[in-house]
Order: sequence, then structure tokens, then C-alpha cells
Amino acid sequence: MKKEILRKLREIEIKENVKILFAAESGSRAWGFASPDSDYDVRFIYVKPKEEYLRLDTVKDVIEVPINEVLDINGWDLQKALRLLYKSNPTLFEWFSSPIVYMETEFADEFRAMMMEYFSTKRSLHHYINMAERNYREYLKGDMVRAKKYFYVLRPVLACRWILEKGTPPPMLFSELVESQLPGFLKPAVDELLKLKMDSPEIKEIPRVDVINEYLHKSINEIKDFAEAAENKKCDWNTLNKIFIQNIQTAMTKQPWSFIIVFDEEKAKRNGYDVDTLYDYVNKNVERYGLIRIGHGTWKANPDDEVESQCLAISMLSKMQWVMQNIKSFTAFEDDADEIDCLEVFRRYAPKRL
Repeated sequence: MKKEILRKLREIEIKENVKILFAAESGSRAWGFASPDSDYDVRFIYVKPKEEYLRLDTVKDVIEVPINEVLDINGWDLQKALRLLYKSNPTLFEWFSSPIVYMETEFADEFRAMMMEYFSTKRSLHHYINMAERNYREYLKGDMVRAKKYFYVLRPVLACRWILEKGTPPPMLFSELVESQLPGFLKPAVDELLKLKMDSPEIKEIPRVDVINEYLHKSINEIKDFAEAAENKKCDWNTLNKIFIQNIQTAMTKQPWSFIIVFDEEKAKRNGYDVDTLYDYVNKNVERYGLIRIGHGTWKANPDDEVESQCLAISMLSKMQWVMQNIKSFTAFEDDADEIDCLEVFRRYAPKRL
């Protein structure tokens, strides 16, 4: 499934003309208690070309992929993510502590290094306890309840307990929260719930577990008082502004002496190819000239002989039927980083190769 997720993320980069800086699993799989039919909740942060941030009209700051039974993928623009970090948005802390990471760049390390500057006990407590109270009220008061809904209250309550004790963002893994914060007398009941959740479909209903409900009801009321008493934290924008400017200046920069190939997935499928395999084939063939793969479909020329290595690689690829049969676009950049449409060049001077 990871291969399929990476393919989808690369499709998004091409279709939306963005660069994904970070992508991770969020939800029950990252929390460590997925059901047999749990979907994959993939979340990512992306950056657009610099010009998109200089427009007067409003540009969308989220990318949402239609949900299917298996994949739920959406992402936030870098600007949105940094503005939310300024507000100590707990969702971001969760993404960057996820045990399942699909893609990351240097940005991820920079982000993790400065996250704690913006962590607010008060805002985090309010986020988790509001989530717990809402889910408790909506899902856990009937005689029969869905087993999975207990974890949508237990997890935020234990997260609050962690924050109050340690003053840091809670871990993503539910097992760590249980080990650290769950009272011993509740562990048998929670272990039984966990086993049921992981072995049964998402819709499994069970009789209400009163001992857990009593603990949750009491905890919610206690934590709400702590949240109200907590102090607000003041932050500044300087670090966030630096990271934002740095990433929009470099993330989408066109590399001199490089080329980008995009294969057409539908063509490849009709011709019996997997697109990821095609990219790997390209890499194996251009490595002989010393080219370096710097992105999914992007290669940079040999720094010791940029002109010859790039020209030889492009010429070789243009003669390969499996490349030309399945290609969608082929763009090269020379020392001035101006775009060269290689397919247009082939049409003009070597049409038989197309």
C-alpha cells in the first residue's frame, strides 16, 4: 500500500504543480489500533511556486483527493500550516510525530526542531478536551455503542493527562498514552476493547462499558477546569517567516542542467507498464552518464560534465521506444534555467522517434 500512496502523492505533485514537503499517516493506523477495514488517512504539507503567493486573488490552501474505501488523502499549503503552528494547532504536532512517514524533506527536520517554541498547553488542552466531550456526548451515552468510538474519547482524555503531567505534545501511539496515563484498574477493560477494535469491522457495536464511561465523564469535567486555568503562551512570527521564505524560494526552483520526465499513466497501463517502474528504468539508464535523481521524475546532470552528460542522456532516452510510447511531457533546463520542451524538439527534428 505504501507504493500506491507514494504514487498518488506524486500524481498530486504533477497535477497541482506543487512540491510535497512532508506526508504521514494520521488516524487509527498511526495511533496503533487499526481495524481490519480501516482506511489510510494520509496528510501532507506542500509548497506552491513562489508566484502563487504573490497574487491578489485568493488561492486555495488545501488539496483534497476524493475519498474511496481505502484512501483518504488531503494536504495543507505551507502558509496555512505555519499559520496554524503559530496557533499551536495540535493536528500538526500529531502529523510530525506520526510513526508512519511517507515522504519528507529537510523541511520536516526544521519543523520538528522549532515546534516546541509554539506549543501551548492551554490551546492543546482545549482542543483535546472539546474533542473528547463532543464524542462522549454523541457516541457513548446509548446502551449500545460502536467500539471504535471509545478510542475517540479515551485518546484525547489521555492526551490531556499527558500534557498536564509532562507539558509536552502527547505521543501519537495510543499504547504510549495507555502505559503512561491510564489508571491500572481500567487496563483490563481497555485491553479488551482494543482487541475487539482491532479484530472487528469498524461498525461493531457493543454494550456500553460503564466503568470506562464513569472514568471519562469524571476526567472531562476535571480537565475542563485545568484548561480554563492554564495561561496563554505568547509567540512571535520571526522563525516561521524565515522558514516560509526559505521554502518558497527553494522548493520549486528550477535546477539548471536538469530534466523532468512525466509519464502518462493511462498510456503506460494500456502498454502494460507500471509508471513507477518506468521512472526506475529511466534512472538505471541515465546513471551511466553520471546523472543524479533529485526527484520522482527529475534528474540533474553530472556536475563534472553538465552539457555532455545531459545531452547524451536525453538523446539516448529519445531513442527508447518504451520511453516515447508512454511519455506525457519531457522538459529540460540548461544553464539559464529556461525551459526546453524536448517533445517539441523531437517533433521538429526527429519525428520518427515519437
